[in-house]
Amino acid sequence: MFAKADDTLFYDAVTELMATCRPRTVNAHSSKDKPVFLKVAPDGRVTLEDRDNFRAFKLVVEGSPAGIYTARSALSGMAELPDETTAWIFEGALRSRPELAQDADWQQNLATMIEKARPHGWIDEARQAIKAHIEWTEPA
Repeated sequence: MFAKADDTLFYDAVTELMATCRPRTVNAHSSKDKPVFLKVAPDGRVTLEDRDNFRAFKLVVEGSPAGIYTARSALSGMAELPDETTAWIFEGALRSRPELAQDADWQQNLATMIEKARPHGWIDEARQAIKAHIEWTEPA
């Protein structure tokens, strides 16, 4: 469980994920093999996948970066996408999801992730949001 994970492993994983400055793409077929946290489908449906993998917090958008406006619309009230590489996911939107709202262990693990991410600048206190990189399943 994340609460017992080595801080160095968390730091290394998040640092690697946040290091990119350009839109990332993943093979649509391989995304099942990669850790996914929040996912936007082409129809605008937003789902959580691999919800207990707090060391791989990211947003996967099915499509290309040209679809950023569609993704922004789908994530309205849940996240802000200032550009093609960065998402700010609102903590309250995650905590209030029906499948997670009553899961005390998940809620505590999210709090732990946030505390570990805070010193690295991945928490926006004013918006109460968590920084995540965006992976697109199709190239630009």
